[in-house]
Amino acid sequence: MNFIPQNMNFIFALIEAENKEDRIYHGTEWMSYWLKFKKKCGENGCIIFDIDDTLIDSKEKSIKSMIRLYKLCISLGFTVNIITARPDTHANRKYTERLLKSKGIHEYEALYMMPANMSDKITSYKLSSYKFNARNDISTRHKILANCGDMWTDHVKSISKYKHLQERDINECAILFPEQYPCLKLPGTYQK
Repeated sequence: MNFIPQNMNFIFALIEAENKEDRIYHGTEWMSYWLKFKKKCGENGCIIFDIDDTLIDSKEKSIKSMIRLYKLCISLGFTVNIITARPDTHANRKYTERLLKSKGIHEYEALYMMPANMSDKITSYKLSSYKFNARNDISTRHKILANCGDMWTDHVKSISKYKHLQERDINECAILFPEQYPCLKLPGTYQK
């Protein structure tokens, strides 16, 4: 396993390992150490998770390393919020809540889902703006300690501001600090 620094305007290191599962595992191990350190420093706050290709894969199976990280956050007494681009319809919200509960994910403060009227013709700009606004809302209640998601749009305010990220491989796994807290960018399976 290697952490390979990249030349960016903020701290950014690729996580390299033999395969996707190992990259995710090493990223979650790094994040576990970070969160345990924050707890030992007496800090409290919130950890944010995406759903698809973050907590569960494209076949709706649990991503084990990420579920362990979620459970660590709960055991350390941190607040968890979930921000997803899944459209917020009544049926979809109920389905998503049941799905999360079936994976042992039920101790979260809020489930942010993209307003259904924003889901048509989604763009990277719309997606990054929606997720930034959701993180901003969370920050009015909690200090954000970490953020986990598979898309570059999960981590930056405006993806268009970070053109170099748009050009990066969606399958990369990285630790980055575009804000005041670390982000774990997991390998994604599609590009919007």
